[in-house]
Amino acid sequence: MSSTGSSPAASSASSIPSRILAAVVPGGLSDAAVDFAAQLAQRAGAQLELVHVLAVPTLLGLRLSGSELELLNKDRREKVAAELSAHFATQGALSEGSQRVVDRLRVLAGHPPKVMLEEARRTHADLIVLGASGKRKELDLGGVARAVMSQTPCPVLLVPRAVPRVRKLLVPIDLSEASLKALAVARDWAALHGANLLAIHCFSIPELVAYGIPEAPLAPMDLAVDELRAAAKQRFDDEMSRFDWRGVPWDARLFDDTPEQTIHEIQDGFDLIVLSTHGHTGLAAALLGSVAYNVLRRARTPVLACPVRA
Repeated sequence: MSSTGSSPAASSASSIPSRILAAVVPGGLSDAAVDFAAQLAQRAGAQLELVHVLAVPTLLGLRLSGSELELLNKDRREKVAAELSAHFATQGALSEGSQRVVDRLRVLAGHPPKVMLEEARRTHADLIVLGASGKRKELDLGGVARAVMSQTPCPVLLVPRAVPRVRKLLVPIDLSEASLKALAVARDWAALHGANLLAIHCFSIPELVAYGIPEAPLAPMDLAVDELRAAAKQRFDDEMSRFDWRGVPWDARLFDDTPEQTIHEIQDGFDLIVLSTHGHTGLAAALLGSVAYNVLRRARTPVLACPVRA
């Protein structure tokens, strides 16, 4: 499918990052994220910074003077930096780009989310890359990732597994302005990687019950659902036809299920999911959006989360 039309969201400038900040953790947990970031930086000609944050125990800080704490942190930083550098040097799975930028690694002490956000501002990062936390199989959205994502104005890429090459992108569309902006980002990333893109729209069948009328025929309700589904598909098709795809190979599908469940079931067939983070209801929605939160929490595939304000 292709289109020569355009929409407001499609007319924006390219959203390929030029300054990337990637978090590094010991034990190889961040290898997939660092490798993804390094390959992206190399492909996009972007500047890459690597940061590992040493969490400073609160009680320890109370027992030591400022100079003593700084000296201790200096020793810890140097030790961890040496360990991480040695690890990168021996990992054949990491790209050459990862090994070349190891001298860009900085080890800092402090509160991890705060330090990451400060570094993002200092380096003018337009993309933050985070990997697995090691605390659970699912992404740890209750910790650093969620704190960073709730406060940064730039997109955040979460990488739970290695991706040798980005060939297929998945983008959920709810037809909001935010989701169409995310689609524009996905289009640019697909163009950069020479990848295909699938846009999906989900139609959740409402639970229609004729309370107090048990003898009411079901046909009218079935007809109403069919009409709602047809209207949703038509609006989705129209929006996709108007979108400026800029030559990127694309397809669009309507699914009869919730976005969360649909993405959970089909994500393994893709190398990258791109979605907007904007919420409507609930505590999770207050920070990320309920759909985005549930998708990120269950992600097995890298996810690029684009804040609505970005």
